[in-house]
Order: sequence, then C-alpha cells, then structure tokens
Amino acid sequence: MRPTALILAFGMALGAFGSSGAAHAFPPVLGKPDAKADAKKGKKDPPPPEVDKKVKLSPDGLRFGMTLEEISKLYEKVFDEEFVPLYKAVEPGPRMAELDAELADKKSLIARNKLEFGTLPSGLDDTPLAGEFSYNNGESVTQIKLRSGVQRYFFFFGNHLWKVYDVHKLGKKSKLGADYGAAVEGLTKQFGKPPRALKADPEAGRRLDQVDWQDKETLVRVLDRGNGALALSYIDRKTEENLGKFRTNKTAHEEVDRAVSEVTRNDAAARIAEDKGKKK
Repeated sequence: MRPTALILAFGMALGAFGSSGAAHAFPPVLGKPDAKADAKKGKKDPPPPEVDKKVKLSPDGLRFGMTLEEISKLYEKVFDEEFVPLYKAVEPGPRMAELDAELADKKSLIARNKLEFGTLPSGLDDTPLAGEFSYNNGESVTQIKLRSGVQRYFFFFGNHLWKVYDVHKLGKKSKLGADYGAAVEGLTKQFGKPPRALKADPEAGRRLDQVDWQDKETLVRVLDRGNGALALSYIDRKTEENLGKFRTNKTAHEEVDRAVSEVTRNDAAARIAEDKGKKK
C-alpha cells in the first residue's frame, strides 16, 4: 500500500519542495549517534512526533542532495512558468525586452547569491540565521525571494542540499496566521498531532523558540523569529542526526573574527615597515 502524502494547505505560499523516493545523493548515513556521548551531555530532549503521512512539498523535483546547479536549473523552469502571464499581457517592444532582462536576472540569482561559510565571517552571525550553519566545514547557502513573498534559503554541505529555510511574514493577510501561535495551531491541525515544543536555549544550540514534527525522511521545524515573522525549515533527517560528525571544525565566528583581525594587523604592520624602509 502506497503511503499517503501530506500536502501542507499553504501550498505554493510555502514554495516548498517535493519529497523524492530516490536515495539521497548526499550526505551518506554516518551511523547512529553516540548514546554514551549524549548521556554525558545530560538529559536529551524527546524526539519530534512522527507524522502518519509523508510530507509532500513543492515545487516538484526539488530534493535533498541536489547541487546548487541542479536547483538553479529547476527554478529556471519555475520562473519561466511564472512569467508566462506577464508575457501574454505585453506586446513585442521595450516592455517585453524589460521582461526578458528581468527573467534572465532572476534565473541567475540562485548561483549569484551563493555564500560559502569558510574562514571569513559571513555577516550572518548577528541575524536569526545564526546557528543554521557552521564555519570551515564545507557549508554554503544561497537565497531567493519567491513569488509568494517568502524569502527562501538553501543550505548545503559540500554543494549538496540538506536544508530549506523559508521566512514568512505573519499578519491578518498571511495564510499561516496572524502570529506564531496561530501558525503553530494551524500546522498542528494539518499534521494531526501536537509538535515537540522547545524553548530557546543557547547552551543547547537553540537561539529561538521552536516546534517540530518529522516523517521518515524530513524534519519540519517552525522557528519564532519575532517581529511578525517565522521560519519554516525543512531538513534532511539523516544529516540533522549526524551534524556533529559533519561539523568537525568547531571554530566559532568570534575566533574567525580574531583570526581575520590578526591577519589585518600583521598586514598593516608590514606595510608600515615597508613604507619606512622606502623613506630611508
């Protein structure tokens, strides 16, 4: 018997992706978490409730393990379809040329917006995205604004997708609800069971209040970003459960900042010494 798919009622407003039965190209299963190590850290939080229906998101074709290039090609087709009614409303001429340029620019954004989390500070450490990535572990992110107004972020390990993070504005006109509580209530009705709820706890790596659910492949996390916004995050469970093994470099952004500052100071000192030598 084929599993029934759960399609979030917010549909294209979420701009989410479809699950795939194909094996993930990345990352591989790295084994079960170390229970002894977890015990040393103290009591573990209970796992998120597992929903009975498979999470089915959109657009069709987006899946964990895809490369940035594959995602870019997929969205080229999405943007082509979005621009069809715009092209139908104009005659050949300057306005159509403007549409051509706008479409070409939009198609290039996913590749152009790529940001690698290497040894240099990203500028995201003081934003709600802090904690969604680590430095010097082969991670990167790109982003694009969807037609629905959702700001979508794609997170990668080694150029392979493992997390999609959508930022939604809440309010009377939002399909998610007027506020965070209303959004959680609506999602609870759709998933058919209450979520796991976790308060912000920086020591545990949680910067924001959150709730979550999961199916066999996907973790769905809802984060309260405050200021009338929330994030719906769709995460590959295999990667999430093995983050400690992927993020072997524990360098914090403060240490990165210090390292960059040290290099800058050394370069400045070298230039001053060189200038003095020239004057002599």
